[in-house]
Amino acid sequence: MGQFKQYVESYDPTPLRRAIQIVVSLILIVRAVVDHNLENIVWAVWFATLMLPSGIAPDATRRRLDTWERTHPVLSESVMFVLMTGGAFVLLRYFFNRPHSILLAVALTAILSIIGAAVRRRRTSGVSG
Repeated sequence: MGQFKQYVESYDPTPLRRAIQIVVSLILIVRAVVDHNLENIVWAVWFATLMLPSGIAPDATRRRLDTWERTHPVLSESVMFVLMTGGAFVLLRYFFNRPHSILLAVALTAILSIIGAAVRRRRTSGVSG
C-alpha cells in the first residue's frame, strides 16, 4: 500500500498534459457553441467536467473530489452515472442512431454501476474470492 499511496498522492501532471487538457476542453466548447448539435454539446460538457478542473488545479481538484465523495456518496454516484451515460452515448453514437445510443448507454451504465457497487461492497466487507 505504501508504494501505491506514494505514486497516487504524488501525482503532479506535467505542464504539457495540463495544457492539453485545457486546450482540448476549450476546443470542444467552441465546437459546441459554433455547431449546435447534441453530440457536440455532450462532448463539450463531458470533457469540460472531467478534464478542465484537473487541468487548471490538479491537486485542489483531487482533494475536493475525494472530500465530496466521502461527504455526499449518493450525489457523487449520481453525477458519475450521468457522466458515464453521456460518455457512452457519444461513443455509441458513432455506431447507432440517437434513440438506440441513448438506450444502450443507459443500460450499459446501469450494468456497470451495479457491478461497481457489488465490487465495492465485496471489497469493504472483507470477503475474498
